[in-house]
Amino acid sequence: MELCLLSRIDEELDSSDVAVLCFLCRDMLNRKRLEAVRDRDHIQRLLRSNPNVFLHINTALEVLCEMERLCEMERLCEMERLCEMERLCEMERLCEMEVLCEMEVLCEMEVLCEMERLCEMERQGLLTEDRLDELQRTLEECDTQLTRTVRQHRGGECGQSVSLYSDADTAPQTGSGPDQVTVCVFVQLMERYPITCNPRGMCYIINNHHFLGTSDLRDRPGTEQDERALFSVFSKLGFEVEVERDLTGRTMLEVVQELGGRSHVQADALVVCVLSHGEKVCVFGTDGGVVPIRERDGRYEADAGAIESVPWDADFLVGMATVEEYKSFRNTRAGSIYIQELCKQLVLGAASGEDMLSVLTRVNHEVSRGLYGDSKQMPEPKYTLTKKLFLRYP
Repeated sequence: MELCLLSRIDEELDSSDVAVLCFLCRDMLNRKRLEAVRDRDHIQRLLRSNPNVFLHINTALEVLCEMERLCEMERLCEMERLCEMERLCEMERLCEMEVLCEMEVLCEMEVLCEMERLCEMERQGLLTEDRLDELQRTLEECDTQLTRTVRQHRGGECGQSVSLYSDADTAPQTGSGPDQVTVCVFVQLMERYPITCNPRGMCYIINNHHFLGTSDLRDRPGTEQDERALFSVFSKLGFEVEVERDLTGRTMLEVVQELGGRSHVQADALVVCVLSHGEKVCVFGTDGGVVPIRERDGRYEADAGAIESVPWDADFLVGMATVEEYKSFRNTRAGSIYIQELCKQLVLGAASGEDMLSVLTRVNHEVSRGLYGDSKQMPEPKYTLTKKLFLRYP
């Protein structure tokens, strides 16, 4: 082993390295003998004749190996420190984003509270054309510009009306005399559906995962994630959730008819979620049976002599995963694109106080931005709502 080691060292040396090697060998060989060295063969013979040479060489090699291990450990520690710093920076960025989102939610909630307060003032008669004291005090808390407008009018400017609009492009109306005041509350809230029951109502989930071989329809892996997400969100929103799985077309119709026959007097809303294959105006049972999404037969309810009638199909809101005749996409492990985004936006909407049409518009925006393989997806909400619908946490 030692001879091989010396041979390898000898092969790597040239004439210019002899002096350097003599200097390094001063502790192992006599200095006078080193001074007589003229070539590498001579110094090799001297090294072979000294039994302590290899001991020194092996010790030096061990020291070098240990130093190399220490350097490697130091490099690994430095990499770990850098990774930890990157994780900390990422956590700080996420925390900052979370704070900004919470601030936006709080601002939206404050605006809603102010709007509700003004509407309540109007209902109680505190806000009329000739009663502006309470309006001025309220505006002083939230909008200095509108406060200045009210003050200018109350200062006695003739022929000027006060109009407070939510839309900056809406032109104010002018008055016909010094005492005429036109007051339009700067945000007129549309009437909303009362959501006060506890529980809110029933949420019924039909989840078709496994399809029969006779249907020529594939199984729907990933749909269990959609079921789990819907169950969690609507439970938190105060609904009683029931789940039916793998129903044939006939059974789906029977279940929906039975659900429609129940009494919902003590409920604010009824939610039905159908997770299955489908086409333009229908969904499929596990046997391939066709179930119409919704039938409209034009029936109306009206009292004798009533001026207005309420359509039989009013107060419906239908969220479709995609527009007609186009595909929707589902991740076989994470769930469908539409349902997962819908659940996410329902949570955000419940926290911020947004109505359901705003929530579904944001779902459209987020889903339409994605690229799924080389395809796009565009959800489509359909509704006959006559009021604003808010789903908030109980």
